[in-house]
Amino acid sequence: MINVDEIGYYDRHSKIQRTGGLIVLTNNTLESYTTLRLRIRDALFYKKPLIVSKYGLLGKFVEENNIGITTENNSKSIKKSIHDLFQPQNYFSFVDSLKHLSEKHLYDNTLNDVYKFIYHTNV
Repeated sequence: MINVDEIGYYDRHSKIQRTGGLIVLTNNTLESYTTLRLRIRDALFYKKPLIVSKYGLLGKFVEENNIGITTENNSKSIKKSIHDLFQPQNYFSFVDSLKHLSEKHLYDNTLNDVYKFIYHTNV
């Protein structure tokens, strides 16, 4: 497991490739409820399940898309979440969901919709 907020941009690729999952903890602030962290891109790109704080938009997104586990921001809950994440039935289910979600949002699959939006907006 790796907390991606603690590594620099240039170390990110090699470290994320070597880990089994990503931990993204956030504070219970307005920002948590109004934005999705860029770490979602890392999870989708590298197919790495997430452990995230249970509240906010990120927690909701992870639960709704079955791409990881939501947790309380304390050591006991995080330790349990790490254990639960690596149970084979959970882990492979999360990876499959990540694959499906990333395929659904591939550039090639969305390009036509983006083109239609731009074209009709400028007509």
